[in-house]
This record gives sequence, C-alpha cells and structure tokens, in this order.
Amino acid sequence: MNLWKLAVGAMSALIGRGRTFMTQMSGSRVGEAPVRGTREFLEVYETSPWVRAVAGKTATAIGGTRWTLEAGGRAVEDHLLLRALRRPNPLMSGHQLLKISQLCLDLVGDSFWLKARNGFNAPVEFYPIPPHWIVELPTPGRPWYRVSYFGWQENIPDTEIFRLQDATPANPYGRGGSLVRAQADELETAEYASKHAKQIFWNRAIPEFVVMDPGAGEPEIERHEQAFTQRLQGFWRWYKPYFTNRELKFWQPQQMNLENLTMVPLMKHERDTIVQAWGFPPEQLGIVENSNRATIDGSDYIFESRIVRPRRELIREAIQAGLVPEYDDRLVVGFVDTVPEDKEHALNVAKAAPHALTLDEWRGRLGMKPEGGDLGRARLVPLASYLTTEPLDQTQRPKTGAPAAPAGEAGRPEGS
Repeated sequence: MNLWKLAVGAMSALIGRGRTFMTQMSGSRVGEAPVRGTREFLEVYETSPWVRAVAGKTATAIGGTRWTLEAGGRAVEDHLLLRALRRPNPLMSGHQLLKISQLCLDLVGDSFWLKARNGFNAPVEFYPIPPHWIVELPTPGRPWYRVSYFGWQENIPDTEIFRLQDATPANPYGRGGSLVRAQADELETAEYASKHAKQIFWNRAIPEFVVMDPGAGEPEIERHEQAFTQRLQGFWRWYKPYFTNRELKFWQPQQMNLENLTMVPLMKHERDTIVQAWGFPPEQLGIVENSNRATIDGSDYIFESRIVRPRRELIREAIQAGLVPEYDDRLVVGFVDTVPEDKEHALNVAKAAPHALTLDEWRGRLGMKPEGGDLGRARLVPLASYLTTEPLDQTQRPKTGAPAAPAGEAGRPEGS
C-alpha cells in the first residue's frame, strides 16, 4: 500500500508540474500568431515551379493513402472515422483533404481541420482551415483558436479543431516549421534569377545599336529613324546596304545573354539545393543528367520509403492520438504501405541462395508464366546443379563426378 501511495503521489506531482509548466510558459498572454509571411509561403506553391513539382508530387502521394482500422486484431471495414477520412465534407474528397493538409505541413509546418459533429457528438466531417486564418493558438488561459477570415471572426474551442504540426526545436509548443521557410533565400534567388532571365527577352529597354549624327536636328533625326526602319526592318531585308551622304557614328551596347551572366549554372544550383533539402530523388522529377538505370529504378523505393512513408506515419500518429479517442480507444489506425520491393536487394539475396526459390518463383520474377506441377516446384540445388522436387532425398542426388540422372531415372539402381 505504501508503494502504491508513493507511485500515485509521484504521478500527481508530475502532472502538477506539467500543468504548472504549461501555465507559466503561456501565462495569461494570447496564443501565438502566424509567422510573418505564412500566406506568402503557401502561395509559393503557385509561383515556384520546383516547389510545385516536389511538394505537389509528395502531397499527391499522401492524398492517395488508404486508411485502415483495427479493433482487437480484427479489421474494421466500415466506421464513422473511415467514412469521414474518405469523404470529409461535401466540398472535397479524402484525397483533397490529405493533399491540402500535407501541402500546409510542408509549406508552413501546420495544418488544421475543423470538426463537424453528429447528434452523438462524434466527428463526421472535417474542413481544412488555412494556417494563416488561425490568428491565435489556444493557451491554458484561453483554450480556443481565434479564426479570422474577412467577415468570419470567431473563437473556436480547441476541442473542435484537429491540428497537425511539424514541431520546431526552438519552440515545440508554438507554430510549426517547414522546409519552404528554411529555403526562403534559395527560393527567392531562383525566382529573381528567372525574372532576370525573362527581362533579357524584353531587352531591358536597351537598343541593339545607336545611330549618332551630331549635326542633325530633330526633324533630320526623325527622317533617319524612318528611313532605317522602312528600308532595313524585316526578315527579307537583312544585309541590305544603306547609303547616306553624311558621316554617321554607330554605338552598340554589350550584348547580355544567359551564358555570360552565368545564370544557367546559378539556376541549376538553386534547383538542386531545393530538391536536395527535401531528400527527393532527382529521377522522380526527370533530372537524369547523373543517373543510370539502377538509380532510376531505385528512385521509386527511395521516394516511397523516405519521403512518403514518414509523412504518412506522422499523420497516422496524429489521428490515432487526436481523433481516435473521440470514437473508441480500442481502434488502431493504419494505412496500406505502398513502398515497393527493393528489387536489387531481393535479387542479390536470391543469387546468394538460388535453391531457396522454385522454378516457378524464378519464372515469376522474370515475368513469365509458371510451369506448374513437379517441374514448377523443382529447385536448382547447387551441388552439380540438378533439378529435384525433394532436395533432402539422397537417392536423387547424383554421384560426385557423375552426370545428373535424366528426368524420370533419378534414384534407379545401377545396372537396372
């Protein structure tokens, strides 16, 4: 009994300290506001081609997640939570909800779902709320989210909003962090480099050459211009001579192009920095300058195992901790893993022990139809490399130095 009291006292002290910590940390101040530029970081998805490519491909893969439910080790095929995840609201599908949520996580580090409940107080619909609409996070003294969007100004209890967060080490209790925020300088550099390249095609108000006639007045300058454009402008007037009875001077500014501005290497460098910060296989984006067949084939495995699976697991754990208790604590949320087989690893293992696979299993790896029967079940045994349906049957094993027995004659006594 004394041990039990000590354990209860210790737990009560820990819980009390936790509450005291949260209260002292937050105090009576208002909840944290969005980080400056949150909306702009979200809009990068619409303005940066490489963020669109990387974040869009990742979010689309997350959107295709197939959720599962188990209770007591048995699969649950139909449940309110599954229905809500598949059809979260009348305006969007489950794919759209997850895609938007993952984009918000990658772009700003936060995602919020507004819950809509049925008559039994269970959530049956989810509506994503953009992070910059949440202008105040809840605190112990103010347990609500303050939402502001044009005419919609409301304090929503923290129990009615489900939050997904990519926490930051500097303040794990505040706003989330994101890859895009970490790449802000690189993204701006890439954007300005693209705009600078665009201006080259508009010549930046610099003429190709300047004709100077120091002694001419305004009317003569206008006649010179009219004569030049009429007689020399156009595709079929290239290289035609222009005759004049006075001395003219020509000045041509330095011609600027992408090569002498080293813009192409700069833009490639920024592209590679953006892709590498995500840990994204470049082959998934069609960047194959330094790739070969092996890296191209392996890019699917890297993308699914290192990009998609961790993000799915983050969302799964958040749903398990934040939504499942509102339905039934016995439920366990899962998802169908789409990580493909590591073909190179499987082939190396098979080559190390070729007798471990049957003939039909080898044919299946080659994409060929199975043979079936005893031949399909046969295995290639390393010793003298003979076919057998019973690897442990010593009568079918050929003698050392003797050729393998023909099919149907294995185990026949000598001299028969």
